[in-house]
Amino acid sequence: MKKEEVTMEKISNWIEKKISPLANKLARQKYLQALQNTFLALIPLFTIGSFALIIISPPMDYTTMDSGVLKAIMHGWANVAAFTGPALGYVYSVTMSLIALWSSIGLAINLSKHYKMEKSWVTIAVSVASF
Repeated sequence: MKKEEVTMEKISNWIEKKISPLANKLARQKYLQALQNTFLALIPLFTIGSFALIIISPPMDYTTMDSGVLKAIMHGWANVAAFTGPALGYVYSVTMSLIALWSSIGLAINLSKHYKMEKSWVTIAVSVASF
């Protein structure tokens, strides 16, 4: 075996012995599971809000660029951003600006599922009221 392979095997064994038990304990923690499930459920909102922001925010100002293909692309992008800005700005606001509220609601839902509560709407109402 090569020296690198021996070193990698030692590192791998150390990780399995020392870090894996701690990682397993953390993975079984109910609050971390609820956070994980909440953020997994929010990934589509992050994605939609991010694409809306990318569309309404051209990365370069076309007025300061030399003429060429890139200037034409940025000019077209600026026109699209001006046309779709109000609608996509609303999409961005609903998704990204309210992410703390969505996280609070998602955490309440996931914890109520974990505790097998029948009336999860109560936890959602308390979460929103506390927010």
